[in-house]
Amino acid sequence: MEYKICFLGSGRHILTRRLARNLAERGHNVHLVSFEQLDKKIDWGNVTPHFVKPSFPNYRSFLFPVREIKNIIKKGSFDILHGFQATNYGILGARIDFNPYVVSTLGSDILYTPFAGHRYKNYILQKVVNYTFKKADIITVETRYAKDFIISNFQADTRKLKILSYGVEPNIFRSTRHSNPDKLTIISPRAMKKIYNIDVIVRAIPLCIQQYPNLKFTFLGGIGNRQYIKAIENLVSKLNTGNHVRFIKDILSPAGMADEFSKASILISLPSTDSLPKSVLEGVLCGAVPILSDIPANREIENIGIPVIFVARNSHRELADKILWVIKNLDKIRKRVKKASYQIAREYSTEACINGLENIYCKLLGGTKI
Repeated sequence: MEYKICFLGSGRHILTRRLARNLAERGHNVHLVSFEQLDKKIDWGNVTPHFVKPSFPNYRSFLFPVREIKNIIKKGSFDILHGFQATNYGILGARIDFNPYVVSTLGSDILYTPFAGHRYKNYILQKVVNYTFKKADIITVETRYAKDFIISNFQADTRKLKILSYGVEPNIFRSTRHSNPDKLTIISPRAMKKIYNIDVIVRAIPLCIQQYPNLKFTFLGGIGNRQYIKAIENLVSKLNTGNHVRFIKDILSPAGMADEFSKASILISLPSTDSLPKSVLEGVLCGAVPILSDIPANREIENIGIPVIFVARNSHRELADKILWVIKNLDKIRKRVKKASYQIAREYSTEACINGLENIYCKLLGGTKI
């Protein structure tokens, strides 16, 4: 059965673009409404994108939906409204008061943002999340840890909570590498934000290149905090490691991401908190060995069978030691990575995610599960 679906989410976020595109390829009529200016280079396929200019230059735009968004939803006669991230587009959808309404949490919106500011801001954001969850008919999370965290820290009907991995595309992300020990590359796929501790990776570079002078580091920082990006660039300059660092500031297509992952031998992701990071799974599918911060969500990645090397998220010296150890044992670890990639492709594919979403939509609309 075909549905008419309206996504509320960032047009710059690869997840919302991917899910919208894949649902449209299944024959659904999918629209994406976003406050972010939509990149003309992006191939939207059969998705209908809507850029709406926000009413305010700050967070209030999500709390007070503009008339244009209400009109799009009213005229669209949608079957389903689906908001992404509880603290922004999720609350936007809740304020529109449309049902059936699905909210997908992405990790930091529940694990970090409502607890990272001053007391008053945290209080407001926690109220926002509770209101969003109250209005939602279904709340999707990616991990058992995220579900348990919501139950412990927010007011959510546990019957609404569904665990759903948002999936990776194994037909795009696959290993095409040819090992070259003289040209090793390490990749950081996370956004340029403090929560991902990019500065810790940068501080480890001088310690690594002492032993491997040809080592290169690639940072995929297509989105992030401008001040933090500037601080990272200044740190690279201060440490005199510019010849070993490459910043990719463009938002890459999935094929572009896969190409960068396939050039890398090691992937580093050091979030202070996280859900199930697709970029880590994608990197493993392409053959990269993951070095991850030792947090609960990353422990769930280990349970998949991926050979994860854990480090403290704030220790650049420990990180450098682990990088050097992985390089020395690279061939042996890669065999285990290759084995894990088969399970990722089977159990965490975008196809499995789309099947799950269709089942959720179908149940909400009173149909029969696929």
